[in-house]
Amino acid sequence: MDENKNEPTAANDAPFWFNPDCGQMLVARFDKNSRILDIAGDTASVRIILLDASVGERWRLKWSVALNSVPSESSLIFTSRQLRAAFGVSLNLGSGSTPRLTKEPFCAEVGQEGLFIRRGLYLNIPDPCAGANRDADPNVSIKLTEEITNAVRELIRP
Repeated sequence: MDENKNEPTAANDAPFWFNPDCGQMLVARFDKNSRILDIAGDTASVRIILLDASVGERWRLKWSVALNSVPSESSLIFTSRQLRAAFGVSLNLGSGSTPRLTKEPFCAEVGQEGLFIRRGLYLNIPDPCAGANRDADPNVSIKLTEEITNAVRELIRP
């Protein structure tokens, strides 16, 4: 009998809504002065860029995923608070948190319907209610690293 069958592994500790086919993502470019962060992996990429700061700190998060030769692109607008919560800089989403994402079956630590869901290091944009996280769905899954979280923290810092 396998005594370690219930031990978490990279293959089985991810939530059902996380798509591992997006691969390992790394910081590809960080330009603090231009307020741009690019995160990329073998099959997916994400760009976070500050929109017009004169109307408040709002960020465009644009992603592209190419799985099984089927490209998919999309983008969403995040506030600084939403971006911090999504990328693990903070758990505080304030009144914008969506309680149903923190309950069964999703069991997220934090999430906002239509934007993102995160449990531990596992982030999905948008939340799984927007799609089934199958190949060709307009979703991107990112397993957060310290490098990614720190880059987002620095990007948002004035």
